[in-house]
Amino acid sequence: MPKTQAQIITGPVRAMMNNRSALTLAVICMFVCHLGLAQSAEDTQDRDLKQDAAELFDRAKSRVVELGQAQMTLADQNRAVKQGAAALYKRAETRVRQRRFDDAQEILGRAIARYPESGVFISGVLTEPYYPHYLLGLVHMELEQYDDAINQFLEEERQGQIQHDTDAYETLALRLARARQTDNQSPVIKVAESEVIETVFDAGQEAADVRFHGVIVDPGGVASLTIDAREINFRQSPDGYTFDETVYMSPLQSSVSMVVADVMGNRSEQQLAIELPALDLGAAAEDIYAVLVGVDRYASSDKSSGIRCAEAKSSCRDQSTFSCYNLPDLKAAANDAQRFNDFLIQRGVPAENIQLLLSNDAGIDATSKNVRLAIDKLKGQKNGKAIFYFAGHGVNSRRHKNLMLLSDTDNWECGDAQTDEVTPLEATSLGVDTIEIALMEGGFDERYVILDACRTPRLASTRSVDTSEPTDGFSSRGINVIPDEIRANATGEEPVVFYATFDRSVSVEWNQKKAGYFTWYLLQGLRRNLSLWDLKSFVQEKVQHKTLADHGITQKPHVTLPDQLENDYDRQKRTFLLGSGDDGEI
Repeated sequence: MPKTQAQIITGPVRAMMNNRSALTLAVICMFVCHLGLAQSAEDTQDRDLKQDAAELFDRAKSRVVELGQAQMTLADQNRAVKQGAAALYKRAETRVRQRRFDDAQEILGRAIARYPESGVFISGVLTEPYYPHYLLGLVHMELEQYDDAINQFLEEERQGQIQHDTDAYETLALRLARARQTDNQSPVIKVAESEVIETVFDAGQEAADVRFHGVIVDPGGVASLTIDAREINFRQSPDGYTFDETVYMSPLQSSVSMVVADVMGNRSEQQLAIELPALDLGAAAEDIYAVLVGVDRYASSDKSSGIRCAEAKSSCRDQSTFSCYNLPDLKAAANDAQRFNDFLIQRGVPAENIQLLLSNDAGIDATSKNVRLAIDKLKGQKNGKAIFYFAGHGVNSRRHKNLMLLSDTDNWECGDAQTDEVTPLEATSLGVDTIEIALMEGGFDERYVILDACRTPRLASTRSVDTSEPTDGFSSRGINVIPDEIRANATGEEPVVFYATFDRSVSVEWNQKKAGYFTWYLLQGLRRNLSLWDLKSFVQEKVQHKTLADHGITQKPHVTLPDQLENDYDRQKRTFLLGSGDDGEI
C-alpha cells in the first residue's frame, strides 16, 4: 500500500531512536522528505489553479452560448414580427380586392403598428413585398379620405421604397390636391334613374320602395349625395362616383330632388322623376262593389269570458260536446280592412260602393247584424264585380263550417257534429258558404271572397282562436256547397276564394307593418296589376318566405277557383281581380 506523509516522517525517526548509528541516514532521509512535501504542496496549488481556470472557462463558454442564443432569439422575434406584418398585409390586399375598404383600413393600421417600415421581406428563397403605407393610401382614396391618402403616399416616398410608383400616387392624390385649389366646377350628374320596386299603402297614402341608381363625375371628389333630403351612399369607380340604393318613400311622389356636393362645396341639383303606377281604373271602377270587414276587438276576449263559458256549459245538455273559445284581441285586422278600403278608393272605386265595417271606433261596428245587413245590400247589385274581404279570427266549427268570427260572436258551441243543430258560435259568426251563396244571389259578372284568417284553432299570436279544452271536428274546412237552384239562376261565375292559409294552418300578423302578411302582399300584387294566375303565385311565394324567416312557420295562401277557371290556365292569365290586362298596365 502507498504510505501516507505521516508514515514517511515517523518511520526514520523510530529507526534513529533504535539505532544511533543511523543518524546520518535519518538526516538525509528528513531532507529528502522535506523536498517531497514541498513538491506535493506545489502540485496541489497548480491543481487548484487549473480547477479554477476550468470553472472560469466553463462559465465563459456558457455565457457565450447564452449570448448567442439571445442573439438568435432576437432575430427570430424580428422575423416573427415581419411575418406577422406581412400576413396582415396580404389579408388587407384581399379585403381591397373584395372592396371591403373599412376592413382593409383597420388591418393595415395593425400591420403598420407592428412593423412600420416598408420593404421586401426575404423568407428562405421567397420574397414578400410589404408596402403598407402605399396600400393604405389607396384605401383612403377609396374611402375619400384624401388628406390621409396623401400623408400615407408621402410616408412611402420618404422611406424611398417605391420611387418607381411615384407617378401612380401623384395621379391619385397629389394631382387631386392641386385640383381642389382651382375646382369651381359643379359635379356632373351623368346618369340618374329611379325604379319603383314595391308599392304599399301606408297610413292612408301610397308608398313604395324605390331604387335610385346612377353615376356622378367630379374631378375633386364627391362629398355628399341626398335624394329627397335622405343621405345616399356612393363609392368611387372607374366611371366616377356610383350610387345604387333603395329608399322607402311615404307618401310616394312623382319626383324627388337630388342634390350632390363635392369636396370644395360646389353643388348640383336635379329633379328626378319617379314613374308611378297608374291608380285610377277608369270607368271599370264604378262597377266594383265591396264589403270590407276588419275585427280586432272581441266581446268574448274580456275578463268575463270565463264566467260566460261556465254559464253556457251548465246549459249544455251533453257537456262532453261543449267547447268554449278564448278570442284574444288582434292588432292589425282593422288596419288591413282600412288599407283595402283606401286602396280601392285610390283606384277610383266610388266610396258609396264600399261598405267598411270595423271593430274599432271608426265606421260601422263589425257585429253579426251589421255585417249581414251589408251583405244583403251588396247582393242587391245587378252587375259588375263583387268583393267580400274579411280580416279577423277564423275557425272551423264542429260541423266543419269555415267561420269568420265577428265582434259580438258567441264563443261557445255544444252538440254533436253530426246533427243539423246550429250552435251559438255559428249563429253569431259568418260562414264562408253564406258569403258565397249571397254573392251568387247578386247579379254579378265576377265574385271574389278574400279571407285573412286562420283555419286552425290552437296557435297564439295568430288570427286563430284558443280552445279551453280539446275538441273534435277541426280537421278540415269541408265543402261549402252552393245550392243547385241558386247556381242555376245565377249569372256570371262562381266566386274565386282567396284563403290566407291552407287548412289546419295559421294566418300571422306582421307586427312591424301592423298588417297581416297575406293582406300586405295581396295589395302589393294588386298594385302590380297581376293576373289571377300571377297573383296567387306572387302572394304564395312572398308570404311563405317571409313568415318562415320571421316566425319559423310556413303560412301558404290558398286559392279555390270555380270550375270554369280551374283548368283553364290561359283564362287565369287573362283574369284580373281589379282592372284589365288589355293594356298590359293599369
